[in-house]
Amino acid sequence: MKLTLIPIALAVAAFLSAEPVHAQLLNRLKERLGPAAGAVETVVENRAAFQGFSEEEEIEIARNNAAQFDAQASFVDDARLDAYLNGIVQRLAAHAVPRPFEYHVKVVGDASVNAFTFGGGFLYVNAGLLARMENEAQVAMVLGHEIAHAAESHVVEGMKADAGINLAGQLAGQAAAASGRVNGEVLAKTYEYSMNAAVNGHGRGQESEADELGIEYMAKAGYDAREASGTFEALLKEYGDESKVDAFFYSNHPRNEERMARADAWAKANAARFEASQSIVNTQEFQRATHEVVVAMGKLDYDNKRFESARAMFTKAAADGVDDPEPGRYLKLLDERGGK
Repeated sequence: MKLTLIPIALAVAAFLSAEPVHAQLLNRLKERLGPAAGAVETVVENRAAFQGFSEEEEIEIARNNAAQFDAQASFVDDARLDAYLNGIVQRLAAHAVPRPFEYHVKVVGDASVNAFTFGGGFLYVNAGLLARMENEAQVAMVLGHEIAHAAESHVVEGMKADAGINLAGQLAGQAAAASGRVNGEVLAKTYEYSMNAAVNGHGRGQESEADELGIEYMAKAGYDAREASGTFEALLKEYGDESKVDAFFYSNHPRNEERMARADAWAKANAARFEASQSIVNTQEFQRATHEVVVAMGKLDYDNKRFESARAMFTKAAADGVDDPEPGRYLKLLDERGGK
């Protein structure tokens, strides 16, 4: 029997989007699928698994995926930096909707520009992004954005959306496998959904909500909300390989111009609520705590012949008040090269 895969997949997609699934329609589809009937039940069960997460299940998913990531990732070993960032996190999280978990952040030893969360209070910021922030308020915006994702359950919501979009195509593959034309596993493991949602974004609507909540958290925590747009602008400067900005800026995130415009509009509209002149922009602790990361990124840029980016990093490190000869030594080397 020849199976017409795409129409069946589309039909399944239609009833997967409606709750509950009607048994009569399900049986008709199983009859049409013939030898691939088992695929229908598999897909329906998989779809159902993404509905109605309990809070305990959400936290357990986050814990498991964070543990898997931690086992293969490398982290910046700097107790001062960890304490500094987690202090900011606690001040921000105090203004998020209460959740039954604690927030904590780790610095990933990765030069790419990204920050992400698995939910459940597990926050991550890459060294490459942290080094490019110009002040503490901008760091607060990044961390506030990720706290919002966790507080508002954006990770599991992203998993459910991803399941709904992709399962119809997976059904077509299952049907083909059942008819003997395709081999191999079709349905992805459940943790792969959460990993993809955590690293690649949670949908533009949720990213916009996280921006808005992140700004509100930082303002309520005493930071100057006018610096929120500067967070995005700082990432667009000529800091070496621009493709590394993609992970944080593009994919499912709104366009950077839109994010900057909305951040500026929020700060202006809420100026009366938060006295900017008394708000925090920067602290000496920001400069001291991030010094080693900035120098490390500068050295990496220098070794990879990204000299313009290296100069920006070492110039920043040389001006932060930390007694360290390395930034000056590298700036001298760059002057000798003519910065090229």
